[in-house]
Amino acid sequence: MISRVLVIHPGGLGDVLLALPAIRALRAAFEGSDIVLIAASGIGTLLKVCSEIHSLISLERGGLSGLLSDDSDPPEWLRHQLIRTELAVCWMRDMDGRLARSLRTVGVREVIVESPFQTMNPLQHQSDRFLASVKTITGSTEKVGPLRLPIELMDQGKGLLEALGMSEGRPVVLHPGSGSRHKCADPSLFVQAARSLSAAGYQPLVVGGPADDDQVSAVQAQISELAPSVTGLELLPMAGLLAHARLFIGHDSGLTHLAATLHRPTVSIFGPTSAERWASRGGHVAIMSAEACRCDGWEAVEACREKRCLRVPEKHLLEMCETLLRCDCDAVNQRGNRPRRLVQPR
Repeated sequence: MISRVLVIHPGGLGDVLLALPAIRALRAAFEGSDIVLIAASGIGTLLKVCSEIHSLISLERGGLSGLLSDDSDPPEWLRHQLIRTELAVCWMRDMDGRLARSLRTVGVREVIVESPFQTMNPLQHQSDRFLASVKTITGSTEKVGPLRLPIELMDQGKGLLEALGMSEGRPVVLHPGSGSRHKCADPSLFVQAARSLSAAGYQPLVVGGPADDDQVSAVQAQISELAPSVTGLELLPMAGLLAHARLFIGHDSGLTHLAATLHRPTVSIFGPTSAERWASRGGHVAIMSAEACRCDGWEAVEACREKRCLRVPEKHLLEMCETLLRCDCDAVNQRGNRPRRLVQPR
C-alpha cells in the first residue's frame, strides 16, 4: 500500500482549483494514504481545511526551491517531510529533469511530471489535462462536487457580510478585476450591473484581490453609495464570504474559480483567454463572451485597445444574472458538469 502521495502544483488559485478533480481522483485511488501538497500557502491551507489534502508544504517556505536547488541533495527538513513518499505527481515543467532526480534522491519510487501547459491539444479543458496525467494510476473519472468549507469559515463569512449590513440571500458579489487588466471588461459593465441588481432588491458587494486596485476603484468611484467594497482579505475569509453569495460576477480569475468551486451561481466573463480550456464547470456557471478574440498571442492582447472580445452587452449580462438567480443550481448540477451555456452576442 502507498502510504504517502505528493502533489506539486505551483500555480495560482484558479489553476489549482482546476486540478481539484484530479486531486480527488488520487485521494480516491489511494484511500488511506496521506495526500501531501506543495503549493502556495493560502491555496494549500484552503484545501487542507476543506479536507481535500492532508498536509501542506508551502512554496513560501521553500518546498519547491529545495527540490530545484543546485545542491545534489534537498535540505534535511524537506527530506524529513517527504519520508515514506512513494508517488509524486508534479504539475509543472521540469525541462532538465532536476525535479524528478531530486524526488528520487529522497526515495520517491514513482514520479509523474506533466506540464499543465503542454500544447498537444490546445482546446482540451485544463481539468481534463490534470485528470489525464493521473488516469493510468487512478483509473478514475472526474469527482464532481463543491468545495465544502468548515463551519468556522462559513460563520466568519456570514459575520463579515452582517458587518457590512447585508442580509442573508441578498448579496451579489462583483469582482471587476482578474489579476490582469487585459482580461477585464470595462468597469461600466459592473457599475450598471450593480445598479440594476440593487434596484431589483439585491445587495451588490465589490471585491478585489491583490492586483485589482485599479478596477475596484473605477467601479467604486461610481457606486460607493450602494455597494461597499472588500479588498485585501486573506483567502480563507474571502472563501467564507463568497460561500454566502447569491450570485457572483467576475472574469477569468482565481476568485471566479473559487466562487464556482463553492457552487455559487457564477457569471464568468471571458475575452482573450479560452473558455473552452479555462472556464469553471458546472450547471451553476454561465460563461459570457462577446466576439472571438482576434489577437495573435499575448503581446497582441496587451497592445489591443479595442478589447472587442470583452464588450458583453449589459442587457445580455443582466438576462443571464436573472436566469441564475431564478434557477435551482443544485438541481442543474445533477444533470451534468457543463456550464449552463456559452453566450456569444453578435
